[in-house]
Amino acid sequence: QFGGDLYSPDGMQTAINSEETLKGITLMSELFTLYNVPKYVGSFYNQFRYGLLPIGISDLSTYILLDTAAVELDGLWGMDLHPGVLDTDTGEINRYSSVGAQASMIMSDTKYPEESWDFLKWWMSTDVQSDFAFLLQSTYGQAYFWNTANLDAFETLSMPREYKNIVLEQWEYAIEASRIPGAYMVEREISNAWTKIVFDATNPRQALDEAVRISNREIIYKMAEFGYTYQGEILKEYIVPSIYNIDQWLTEVDHD
Repeated sequence: QFGGDLYSPDGMQTAINSEETLKGITLMSELFTLYNVPKYVGSFYNQFRYGLLPIGISDLSTYILLDTAAVELDGLWGMDLHPGVLDTDTGEINRYSSVGAQASMIMSDTKYPEESWDFLKWWMSTDVQSDFAFLLQSTYGQAYFWNTANLDAFETLSMPREYKNIVLEQWEYAIEASRIPGAYMVEREISNAWTKIVFDATNPRQALDEAVRISNREIIYKMAEFGYTYQGEILKEYIVPSIYNIDQWLTEVDHD
């Protein structure tokens, strides 16, 4: 939301100590140190249901629980866009939020590549996704909500129109963290940095610099292991995968 990146453009080191990222983790930690947001919530659904937490950021499972199990709250709660940061240059509120997703794939050594592709096209089609979502709920109940990734099929789901519009708008801000060799260490060190800032009152810059040192050591080790570097020299280019270059990856696939 502040414009920071997890990695340098060449993917050879992390960029979590940039000024943009520093602003982000400072805000993320001050929510807990200055504004007293609870550091641990066992069940947001229960806390919200009993009036202990009036607002929160949660996922589809919480929506389903509130919609189907908290009948006493019917009409007393609502959904809105993810909180964001105002871009003073454009006037837009950047509401980017990480998402997790599943993917379908075809094994490269399959004997039936065309049939596999036809099946995926059939399964992902709007009609099939819509029919499957309807069949699930009509058979097992309203709680069996099929969160399809087909946007046209999502339009047909049994969700109030106002909530559909919010979800579809938030979809434009969905982003996934890139995965590179050693990415697990970056994720761990971001968590460690936050813990040091919030629980130990460590200076955010100091915490991030330490996180960068540990993360870069692992990234360098893994890049060498996979043949991208040798004794600190870059042997071949590494392209950090993201939603912004996915088209490039798809067009470079060798279909022969």
